[in-house]
Amino acid sequence: MRTRTFWLAISFIFILYGLASAQSSANTSAGIRIKLIKSLNINAEQGNLDFGEIILPAQNKMLLKTPDKGLQLTVKGQPDKLVMFTFRKTRLNLLRENNRSNDALQFQPLVVRTNNNTKFLNPTPIINGQSYKLQNQKGEGRIYIWVGGKLELTENQSPGDYEGTFTLSVVY
Repeated sequence: MRTRTFWLAISFIFILYGLASAQSSANTSAGIRIKLIKSLNINAEQGNLDFGEIILPAQNKMLLKTPDKGLQLTVKGQPDKLVMFTFRKTRLNLLRENNRSNDALQFQPLVVRTNNNTKFLNPTPIINGQSYKLQNQKGEGRIYIWVGGKLELTENQSPGDYEGTFTLSVVY
């Protein structure tokens, strides 16, 4: 009887081993990658978009602030990476109550770049919605931006202080 139990136990072990080795298994693998890039930032280096105090004209007049006399910005980020610039006209509102329809001015921006040159040499216009490459300067991507603009005054423009906010957006 012991022998029979012994052989039954051995047979049971072989059956279990056979069942275990007959099971199926599968594996898969996938590569993992990541590319880290430097974040974008914009710094105002010098200048402004202030047109100062102007005497109201007797007829319509276009005021011009050239980009070299306006605001200088530095965009920093990943070297040789394309960045897209977006900007638009800006409404300047008269700072008082009971505004009339002509109590606003329209600022038309003039935006240019000098690539990796901090001096205003050989400026190239930036077209709204276009992408430009950040120039590699010792491992840091840079592009120098200059902003000026135009304001049209009408002969019946209301006197007072006008204010608005120009926005320049930069994205990878």
